[in-house]
Amino acid sequence: MRLPSPLALLLVAAGLIGCAPRLQTAAWVVRYDLDTPAKVEEVCTVAKPARFDALLLQMRGRADAYYRSAIAPPGESLAKAPADFDPLGAALAACGPIPIHAWLNVYYLWSGEPRPTDPRHPASPGHDWIIGDANGRKVSGYSELDRAMGGIEGLYADPASESYRQLMAQVVRELVERYPIQGIHLDFIRYPGAAYGQTGPLGQRFEREWGIDPRLLPVEIPREAIDRWLGNAMTPGESVLTTAALFWADLRAQQVTAMVRAIRSVIKEAGRPGVTLSAAVFPDSDDAYLARGQDWQSWASEGLVDALYLMTYFGPAARVEGQLRAIAQQRGEGVRYWAGLGAYIKGPEQIAAEANAAEALGYDGVALFSLGHLLKNPAGVAPYAAALHDRAPLPPAPARTPPAAAPLEAATSDDLATLRRIVIRATGGATRLPLPQLDRILRTKLDELTAAREHGFAAALARLRQQPVTPPPWVGLHGIFRYIHPLDPPETRQRQESEAITLRERLLQGEEFETLARKFSQGGSRALGGPLGRRSLDLDRPADAALAQLAPGALSPVVPVENGYWLYRLDAKGQDAPADWDTLPWPARRICFRQMLDALLREITPPPAPTKNVIE
Repeated sequence: MRLPSPLALLLVAAGLIGCAPRLQTAAWVVRYDLDTPAKVEEVCTVAKPARFDALLLQMRGRADAYYRSAIAPPGESLAKAPADFDPLGAALAACGPIPIHAWLNVYYLWSGEPRPTDPRHPASPGHDWIIGDANGRKVSGYSELDRAMGGIEGLYADPASESYRQLMAQVVRELVERYPIQGIHLDFIRYPGAAYGQTGPLGQRFEREWGIDPRLLPVEIPREAIDRWLGNAMTPGESVLTTAALFWADLRAQQVTAMVRAIRSVIKEAGRPGVTLSAAVFPDSDDAYLARGQDWQSWASEGLVDALYLMTYFGPAARVEGQLRAIAQQRGEGVRYWAGLGAYIKGPEQIAAEANAAEALGYDGVALFSLGHLLKNPAGVAPYAAALHDRAPLPPAPARTPPAAAPLEAATSDDLATLRRIVIRATGGATRLPLPQLDRILRTKLDELTAAREHGFAAALARLRQQPVTPPPWVGLHGIFRYIHPLDPPETRQRQESEAITLRERLLQGEEFETLARKFSQGGSRALGGPLGRRSLDLDRPADAALAQLAPGALSPVVPVENGYWLYRLDAKGQDAPADWDTLPWPARRICFRQMLDALLREITPPPAPTKNVIE
């Protein structure tokens, strides 16, 4: 038998390697790197030899336009550009043939002061779509401290606003009709956080449906709370309120999905064939869904988007790979998945390692944030381009077959089917419960919520309104926070704990709290020295009970929490006099309401037996 020649073998090998789909590459380009003709020329000149397959150009940063628009006002940084300068038109001409996607910040409208005065700007006075907090206060009235403590970057539009949804549809229609762009790319397509959106028509709708004001529900639903809820390890009141909070989180997410659906419809109606819709999303699907209303799993499964860009920018390579792996296990068919990598804070070697992980997990591409940052890097873009394109070739990722859907037990009500979907979304599909067992638990939760809706909520409120209520004690705090992601390796957790312990020792030796907070805290108010304001204490929580024992001026021990470590300085403490229920601040009302509901439900129902080993 004749053996094939070495040349034939080489050609076969080359052919096999050629069959493996190449990992696509893209880069985000922020608006400040596109606001002069020279900058556009530089971006395009660099992008071509870097062999990017797409550029995501920020055309709407703060509800403005870096293109010719009859709807949105021009971006402020264009004030000194030539009057006839069109950044998008210039980029389309200079960057070709690289496909251009128009990157639009959806709900984030403005940051800083003063507010814009152009009436076309959605953040200018007179518009009714600015989002509010539990007090009904619009975030347009926030101070810098309010924003830091509320975890909000600036002004946001309320995703529940139908009029703002219509405005964004007009913005997208104008773009796809006027410019030969390859796609629309959505960013800030979410709520600013869990603490916003409870007031107004959406909150009223929820109260009509479920019999409770959403402001009385837990603000956040961490994963450990869902585990305790499924395992019947909560008090009766806490369990019922958690069930209601899951329905509230889903209602918020529906508002964001309605925007995605509206934009998809506009592209289909007005766009040329082939215009795609993509979105930049938070990679941890449970947090994205519950806290931010970003139900990107549903966007993918319903075919509302063509691509998802997962913002896996931060942390060590182990965290990034873990996030990408978790997403790869959830992903559906028909949607392209891109790993968004933080080139602005990482070197080319780590970017190459993360790109390798994405390729091995079957991702379609990687996108770097951001090209402008790399242009300012002394080494330039070339080392990052080499990190992406000159990596050792990997074998083709095995063809992925989606897991077979387990037969679902027929839901007895729409509410049960909805709650099942919510729990699967809220856990990333990781409850590990057989579906019949999950449905039994959820039926019980629904029965409890139904009973509370019919009797418990109103009865608890009636009791609280009968006479003045003694509010919980309060403390005023400063804090230093060190963050940990659940996927961080043990050495990261140890390093963050050690850092917190060292900071406490430095404070005990007399260093200034505010100075160390500005330098080392990873909390939202770090730039202001770590103020956390006044906090109502829930003495049923061990951490709050420990804070209640501190004297003013004292430092707390290092406090471990689910996502890191806190170090507190107690500035003041007190106990307010009894007051009418409706005059109490909402954090105090939440605590008092849960305690009253607990007492009432214990009177009428026996506690459920704990469910063992329901979470693997």
